[in-house]
Amino acid sequence: MKIKDFSQLNLFKPENCFEEFQDVKSILKHGTRMSEPELSIMIVAYKRTDFIQEAIMSALNQITEHRYEVVVVDNSDGDSAVYELVSQIDDPRLSYYMNERNIGTSGNMNRCAELAGGNYFTILCDDDVLLPIFVEEMLNKIALAPDCAAIGSRFNFIDEKGNITYEGYNRGDFYQAKSIFRWLLGYQFVLVGSVFSKKHFLESGGLDRRAEPGPDAVLCLRLNITKKCYIYNKVLSQYRVWGKMGSAIPEIGYEAASFVKKYTSVLGNFLHLDGYFIELNTRQLVIDYEKLSKENFKAGCDWEKFNNSIGIKPLTDAEKKVYNQMKNFYMQREAIGADGEVLFVGDMALKVSEKDINCCL
Repeated sequence: MKIKDFSQLNLFKPENCFEEFQDVKSILKHGTRMSEPELSIMIVAYKRTDFIQEAIMSALNQITEHRYEVVVVDNSDGDSAVYELVSQIDDPRLSYYMNERNIGTSGNMNRCAELAGGNYFTILCDDDVLLPIFVEEMLNKIALAPDCAAIGSRFNFIDEKGNITYEGYNRGDFYQAKSIFRWLLGYQFVLVGSVFSKKHFLESGGLDRRAEPGPDAVLCLRLNITKKCYIYNKVLSQYRVWGKMGSAIPEIGYEAASFVKKYTSVLGNFLHLDGYFIELNTRQLVIDYEKLSKENFKAGCDWEKFNNSIGIKPLTDAEKKVYNQMKNFYMQREAIGADGEVLFVGDMALKVSEKDINCCL
């Protein structure tokens, strides 16, 4: 079984990921575009028809006076099944594009950013659901932070019947995501339930398919290092996990665990952390991810065999004690950069220079 090699992945250096598919046209086949929407809800579609209408209706049934559009971007490579369902919905806010050919998951999400008519947009997968308050809540938060590159909200995991299998944070607090250290302990926010500034998304280079299955984690981290990003700890969407990482494709589970290992190792070096802590933290996060996969993604993987192949084993009780002590220390420390300036106080990022980024790659 060949697992993707992430050794050349640069977490910090943006590259233009829009150029690869510039020759592929997206053809408008249903609806007309709204002028100057405040928010674009972009729905990525690929052949699946089980939940696409539910996803679209969740986007159209928003309780708000704000102007927003719903745009389906279909990557089905000529398959008309999604189009037939979408074309049955008559709503002036809805439009539908079909790509001339399949441009991959990350490519299609980047195309969504390019096609978004609003200054801000969100990406919804064809089997996920927005809660009716999503648009109202997120645009109200953008009004408080008009300089934001992205705002991440929380979401629940749901199964194929819509039952909640895992509940996200729902405290309702809203704050700027200044802490880079917390990205090491677990992604602060990802693509699901997030709203992005189109300008900053395009400037960032977009989603890098070399980082799949975690290109959104890389993009959000890059934005957070150089731009102002915010977190809204309120559940505003539902992420359907059924079938996305099923037992028929364990390679996806293995690749995701490999990505977590690469991501945490590189980010630990970026933060100038002790090598032993990086090792413990990486092992802990990979094990945590695998537990989440087994419980929510139904990933039928031979994790023990895979972990042996990449040097991952659960922390012993003694290691957990050391790990927690070191984690508490890093929450309070100062870090000095390449030019002697203070980069971090506690786990709050103050300044990150290009030199500091390059020295830890």
